[in-house]
Parts: sequence; structure tokens; C-alpha cells
Amino acid sequence: MKTVRFVLILLALSLVAPWQSAKAADVICYNCPPEWADWASMLKAIKTDLNYEIPHDNKNSGQALAQILAEKSNPVGDIACFGVTFGAKAKAQEALEPYKPANWDQVAWCSRLLRSWVRM
Repeated sequence: MKTVRFVLILLALSLVAPWQSAKAADVICYNCPPEWADWASMLKAIKTDLNYEIPHDNKNSGQALAQILAEKSNPVGDIACFGVTFGAKAKAQEALEPYKPANWDQVAWCSRLLRSWVRM
């Protein structure tokens, strides 16, 4: 009888589980603590405007770069905030993908100077 009950519970859970949404971050950002660069209000605005959940992350630039390099073959993070020195190191180690946000061509000096890492 216990086996039958167990099987029925598993069946019920398997029917209900697909309807439950996962409770995880929508976007992973390395080195975005709320105290730095006004990340607190930026993360709040992203949640309000785009409905993306981005948890705070208290890595420093070096830790963020180490994490990205460790994940290079199977990336987990979506965004990283670096200081200039570590941004240059990340670019030199080909740890970043080029990204051009909307209106990128209107910031000509930035596109010529940085090419792949910039926060706007």
C-alpha cells in the first residue's frame, strides 16, 4: 500500500511540476554589489522596467574575471562589471564577447576606443 501511495504522489507531482515556475535569477551579474556604481538602483530599475531578477554579487573585479575564465568553455554569467585594469585583462584573455547596445554608433569615441567592453 505504501508503494502505491508513493507512486500516486510521484504521479501527482509530475503533473503539477511543469506548471510551477522556477525561482532563480533571470540574469547573472558578477561584481554588481549594491554599494558600488549605484547597482542597487540599477538592479531595481531593471526589475521594474524589464522584469529581470538580478541578484547582488559581491565579487571584486579580480574575482569576477577569475569566475569568467573558469567558466570560459561553459559560461554561466551574463554580465560583469570590471574596473578599467581588469576590463583590459579580460579583453586580452578573450574572456568577453563584443556587445553593441542600441544607438552604439552614436557613441563613436567609445566604439573606437573600447570595442567590446563598456557599460552605458
